[in-house]
Amino acid sequence: MKILTPSLYDGDAVSTRCRHLTYLEFLSKFLWYGDRKSWSPRQNSKSSIGRLAYVHLTSGELFFLRMLRCHQKGFRDFLEEACASATPAELGSVFAHILLHCDVTDPYKLWRKYWKEMSHDMPEKVSQTVKIPDYHLNDDGLQGNTLYEIEVILNNCGKSLQNFCLPPPPEGLLAQLANRLLMEDRNYNQNALMQEKNDSVPKRNAQQKIIYDLIINANAGNH
Repeated sequence: MKILTPSLYDGDAVSTRCRHLTYLEFLSKFLWYGDRKSWSPRQNSKSSIGRLAYVHLTSGELFFLRMLRCHQKGFRDFLEEACASATPAELGSVFAHILLHCDVTDPYKLWRKYWKEMSHDMPEKVSQTVKIPDYHLNDDGLQGNTLYEIEVILNNCGKSLQNFCLPPPPEGLLAQLANRLLMEDRNYNQNALMQEKNDSVPKRNAQQKIIYDLIINANAGNH
Protein backbone atom coordinates (compact mmCIF):
# COMPACT_ATOMS: atom_id res chain seq x y z
CA MET A 1 0.00 0.00 0.00
CA LYS A 2 1.29 3.48 -0.83
CA ILE A 3 1.48 6.39 1.61
CA LEU A 4 0.60 9.60 -0.20
CA THR A 5 1.51 12.97 1.23
CA PRO A 6 -0.27 16.10 -0.07
CA SER A 7 2.44 18.69 0.42
CA LEU A 8 5.37 16.57 -0.74
CA TYR A 9 3.84 15.17 -3.87
CA ASP A 10 1.28 17.67 -5.06
CA GLY A 11 2.59 21.12 -4.32
CA ASP A 12 1.22 23.76 -1.93
CA ALA A 13 -2.19 24.28 -3.54
CA VAL A 14 -3.83 21.16 -2.13
CA SER A 15 -1.72 21.32 1.03
CA THR A 16 -3.08 24.77 1.92
CA ARG A 17 -6.66 23.56 1.56
CA CYS A 18 -6.22 20.61 3.90
CA ARG A 19 -4.22 22.01 6.80
CA HIS A 20 -7.24 21.70 9.10
CA LEU A 21 -7.34 17.94 8.52
CA THR A 22 -5.45 15.00 9.91
CA TYR A 23 -3.93 12.77 7.26
CA LEU A 24 -6.65 10.14 7.62
CA GLU A 25 -9.34 12.85 7.33
CA PHE A 26 -7.60 14.15 4.23
CA LEU A 27 -7.86 10.76 2.54
CA SER A 28 -11.62 10.78 3.04
CA LYS A 29 -11.97 14.08 1.17
CA PHE A 30 -9.33 13.90 -1.56
CA LEU A 31 -8.53 11.23 -4.13
CA TRP A 32 -5.09 10.39 -5.52
CA TYR A 33 -4.71 9.92 -9.28
CA GLY A 34 -1.59 7.85 -9.83
CA ASP A 35 -1.44 8.42 -13.59
CA ARG A 36 -0.98 12.16 -13.18
CA LYS A 37 0.37 12.03 -9.61
CA SER A 38 -2.01 14.63 -8.23
CA TRP A 39 -4.81 15.01 -5.70
CA SER A 40 -8.37 16.08 -6.47
CA PRO A 41 -11.39 16.56 -4.20
CA ARG A 42 -13.69 13.55 -4.06
CA GLN A 43 -16.78 14.09 -6.19
CA ASN A 44 -19.21 11.86 -4.31
CA SER A 45 -20.52 12.34 -0.80
CA LYS A 46 -20.08 8.74 0.28
CA SER A 47 -17.95 8.26 3.34
CA SER A 48 -14.47 6.87 2.67
CA ILE A 49 -11.97 5.23 4.98
CA GLY A 50 -8.41 6.54 5.04
CA ARG A 51 -5.68 3.96 5.49
CA LEU A 52 -1.97 4.07 6.25
CA ALA A 53 0.63 1.45 5.44
CA TYR A 54 1.67 -0.72 8.38
CA VAL A 55 4.89 0.29 10.15
CA HIS A 56 6.30 -2.01 12.83
CA LEU A 57 6.94 -0.70 16.33
CA THR A 58 10.66 -1.47 16.01
CA SER A 59 10.99 0.92 13.05
CA GLY A 60 11.70 3.73 15.52
CA GLU A 61 11.39 7.22 14.08
CA LEU A 62 9.28 6.02 11.15
CA PHE A 63 6.76 4.40 13.51
CA PHE A 64 6.31 7.57 15.58
CA LEU A 65 6.02 9.76 12.50
CA ARG A 66 3.23 7.49 11.31
CA MET A 67 1.50 7.94 14.67
CA LEU A 68 1.71 11.71 14.24
CA ARG A 69 -0.12 11.43 10.95
CA CYS A 70 -3.12 9.94 12.71
CA HIS A 71 -3.45 12.79 15.22
CA GLN A 72 -1.69 15.96 14.05
CA LYS A 73 -3.61 18.31 11.76
CA GLY A 74 -1.85 19.96 8.87
CA PHE A 75 0.92 17.36 8.88
CA ARG A 76 3.00 18.29 5.86
CA ASP A 77 6.30 16.51 5.53
CA PHE A 78 7.75 13.34 7.06
CA LEU A 79 11.34 14.44 6.57
CA GLU A 80 10.74 18.04 7.65
CA GLU A 81 9.29 16.78 10.92
CA ALA A 82 12.05 14.20 11.36
CA CYS A 83 14.84 16.75 10.85
CA ALA A 84 14.00 18.27 14.23
CA SER A 85 14.97 15.16 16.21
CA ALA A 86 16.22 12.29 14.03
CA THR A 87 19.84 11.37 13.44
CA PRO A 88 21.21 11.52 9.86
CA ALA A 89 21.02 7.71 9.65
CA GLU A 90 17.37 7.79 10.76
CA LEU A 91 16.63 10.47 8.15
CA GLY A 92 18.19 8.25 5.49
CA SER A 93 16.00 5.37 6.62
CA VAL A 94 12.88 7.56 6.49
CA PHE A 95 13.89 8.78 3.02
CA ALA A 96 14.34 5.21 1.78
CA HIS A 97 10.98 4.16 3.21
CA ILE A 98 9.29 7.13 1.58
CA LEU A 99 10.70 5.96 -1.76
CA LEU A 100 9.52 2.42 -1.11
CA HIS A 101 6.06 3.14 0.24
CA CYS A 102 5.06 6.52 -1.23
CA ASP A 103 4.10 7.51 -4.73
CA VAL A 104 6.69 10.30 -4.98
CA THR A 105 6.20 12.69 -7.87
CA ASP A 106 9.80 13.90 -7.98
CA PRO A 107 12.26 11.75 -5.94
CA TYR A 108 15.24 13.79 -7.15
CA LYS A 109 13.68 17.03 -5.90
CA LEU A 110 13.09 15.38 -2.52
CA TRP A 111 16.71 14.17 -2.48
CA ARG A 112 18.07 17.63 -3.34
CA LYS A 113 16.03 19.16 -0.52
CA TYR A 114 17.25 16.86 2.25
CA TRP A 115 20.53 15.22 1.28
CA LYS A 116 22.65 17.56 3.43
CA GLU A 117 20.64 16.71 6.56
CA MET A 118 21.12 13.01 5.79
CA SER A 119 24.90 13.39 5.36
CA HIS A 120 25.90 15.34 8.49
CA ASP A 121 27.59 12.35 10.16
CA MET A 122 29.20 11.03 6.99
CA PRO A 123 32.70 12.56 7.52
CA GLU A 124 32.93 10.87 10.93
CA LYS A 125 31.77 7.53 9.50
CA VAL A 126 34.28 7.66 6.65
CA SER A 127 37.05 8.74 9.05
CA GLN A 128 36.40 5.64 11.15
CA THR A 129 36.35 3.42 8.07
CA VAL A 130 39.60 4.68 6.53
CA LYS A 131 41.17 5.34 9.95
CA ILE A 132 42.10 8.92 9.03
CA PRO A 133 41.09 11.52 11.65
CA ASP A 134 38.99 14.47 10.45
CA TYR A 135 38.70 13.06 6.94
CA HIS A 136 37.38 15.75 4.59
CA LEU A 137 34.56 15.06 2.15
CA ASN A 138 33.42 17.53 -0.47
CA ASP A 139 29.78 17.71 -1.54
CA ASP A 140 30.23 14.98 -4.15
CA GLY A 141 31.77 12.70 -1.54
CA LEU A 142 29.04 13.44 0.96
CA GLN A 143 26.32 12.72 -1.58
CA GLY A 144 28.02 9.58 -2.88
CA ASN A 145 28.41 8.01 0.56
CA THR A 146 24.89 8.99 1.60
CA LEU A 147 23.48 7.50 -1.60
CA TYR A 148 25.44 4.34 -0.85
CA GLU A 149 23.77 3.95 2.55
CA ILE A 150 20.33 4.50 1.02
CA GLU A 151 21.16 1.98 -1.72
CA VAL A 152 21.94 -0.61 0.98
CA ILE A 153 18.49 -0.10 2.53
CA LEU A 154 16.76 -0.26 -0.84
CA ASN A 155 18.70 -3.39 -1.89
CA ASN A 156 17.52 -5.14 1.25
CA CYS A 157 13.96 -4.50 0.02
CA GLY A 158 14.68 -5.65 -3.55
CA LYS A 159 14.93 -2.13 -4.97
CA SER A 160 17.62 0.27 -6.14
CA LEU A 161 18.10 4.02 -6.48
CA GLN A 162 17.75 3.56 -10.23
CA ASN A 163 14.16 2.39 -9.70
CA PHE A 164 13.42 5.94 -8.52
CA CYS A 165 15.46 7.81 -11.15
CA LEU A 166 18.07 8.79 -8.57
CA PRO A 167 21.82 8.82 -9.25
CA PRO A 168 23.69 5.69 -8.18
CA PRO A 169 26.57 5.80 -5.69
CA PRO A 170 30.11 5.98 -7.13
CA GLU A 171 31.26 2.77 -8.83
CA GLY A 172 33.83 2.07 -6.14
CA LEU A 173 31.17 2.09 -3.43
CA LEU A 174 28.88 -0.06 -5.57
CA ALA A 175 31.67 -2.62 -5.85
CA GLN A 176 31.96 -2.62 -2.06
CA LEU A 177 28.20 -3.18 -1.82
CA ALA A 178 28.38 -6.11 -4.25
CA ASN A 179 31.23 -7.65 -2.24
CA ARG A 180 29.32 -7.09 0.99
CA LEU A 181 26.21 -8.81 -0.35
CA LEU A 182 28.34 -11.70 -1.59
CA MET A 183 30.02 -12.05 1.80
CA GLU A 184 26.61 -12.03 3.51
CA ASP A 185 25.44 -14.81 1.18
CA ARG A 186 28.50 -16.86 2.08
CA ASN A 187 28.33 -16.09 5.79
CA TYR A 188 27.05 -19.41 7.10
CA ASN A 189 28.41 -22.15 9.31
CA GLN A 190 28.63 -25.34 7.22
CA ASN A 191 29.14 -27.60 10.23
CA ALA A 192 26.12 -26.17 12.04
CA LEU A 193 23.97 -26.51 8.91
CA MET A 194 25.10 -30.11 8.43
CA GLN A 195 24.23 -30.92 12.05
CA GLU A 196 20.82 -29.28 11.62
CA LYS A 197 20.23 -31.38 8.51
CA ASN A 198 21.24 -34.57 10.28
CA ASP A 199 18.88 -33.77 13.14
CA SER A 200 15.96 -32.83 10.90
CA VAL A 201 16.05 -35.59 8.26
CA PRO A 202 14.92 -38.41 10.58
CA LYS A 203 11.96 -36.30 11.72
CA ARG A 204 10.44 -35.90 8.24
CA ASN A 205 6.90 -37.07 7.60
CA ALA A 206 6.01 -39.01 4.45
CA GLN A 207 5.21 -35.95 2.31
CA GLN A 208 8.32 -34.10 3.46
CA LYS A 209 10.44 -37.16 2.60
CA ILE A 210 9.01 -37.25 -0.95
CA ILE A 211 9.78 -33.55 -1.50
CA TYR A 212 13.22 -33.86 0.08
CA ASP A 213 14.14 -36.83 -2.13
CA LEU A 214 12.92 -35.00 -5.26
CA ILE A 215 15.11 -31.98 -4.49
CA ILE A 216 18.18 -34.07 -3.63
CA ASN A 217 17.79 -36.23 -6.76
CA ALA A 218 17.27 -33.20 -8.98
CA ASN A 219 20.33 -31.52 -7.55
CA ALA A 220 22.40 -34.71 -8.03
CA GLY A 221 21.25 -34.91 -11.63
CA ASN A 222 22.66 -31.44 -12.35
CA HIS A 223 26.19 -32.50 -11.43
